[in-house]
Amino acid sequence: MASSEPWYETFDDVFWLTISGSFFAFLAVMLRACLKSRCTRISMCGLECNRDLSKDVDTNDIKLDIEPPKAPPSTPRSISDFSEGRES
Repeated sequence: MASSEPWYETFDDVFWLTISGSFFAFLAVMLRACLKSRCTRISMCGLECNRDLSKDVDTNDIKLDIEPPKAPPSTPRSISDFSEGRES
């Protein structure tokens, strides 16, 4: 026998969260792929975008104020090495 519940109430919250999360993740991946592409004209699902790729970013004038990593301190030797007078 068929229940009197509407079809959308048969699924719980976890199902809808999973479906919506998957959908938005797919949209994010597609948007990222479009932005990383070198295409000048993109059209998908009725949307169209014409991009000008001649505006390259000049990275020569970008300065990063990052110091190179320092060498880690040497590992301490055991106390017995110092007490016996052995130095290597």
